Amino acid sequence: MMTSKKRIITSQSQKGYQNSKTQDLFQEQGTIKMMNAVESEYIAEKKTYLLDEDLLFSIDEQSNSVDLSDKGREALSPDNKDAFTIPDLGELLSDIDEQNLSDEQKQLQKEKVYKLHSERSSKIHYLSQLLKAYTLFDKDVEYVVQNGQVLIVDEFTGRVLPGRRFSGVFIRR
Repeated sequence: MMTSKKRIITSQSQKGYQNSKTQDLFQEQGTIKMMNAVESEYIAEKKTYLLDEDLLFSIDEQSNSVDLSDKGREALSPDNKDAFTIPDLGELLSDIDEQNLSDEQKQLQKEKVYKLHSERSSKIHYLSQLLKAYTLFDKDVEYVVQNGQVLIVDEFTGRVLPGRRFSGVFIRR
């Protein structure tokens, strides 16, 4: 019988990275039922946020997306919690326009804001793609690396498909 803490961890692991051991756990009879019971209990008590607060990121396999949590952002950049948050461009530009600055100074401030937005957007995009590749795709199953190139493996035939690409995903080598 699983303790309450183990049941919670099992429920959390479905939303986070699943290695082969956790995937095997979900194949065991009763695990999914137990996990659904834990989630139902937390939903009824309106405490689902407690299941997510220890996760660094979550994965939605159906939509093929990864979301970095607040705890994950803090772990990546403890000194700057906003380093992995995209700033609201409209709000920042509006704030600049309202300041008593010359047109040249406003333009310089706006360029800084655009640069900050671009840098953070790129950083978050790359991190998201890396987490997706790491968690959702298996090397030597869905892709292989040959001569420094990532090649997709056809899921039905097992043949390598040169020239094919995963849409928007970096692959771990």
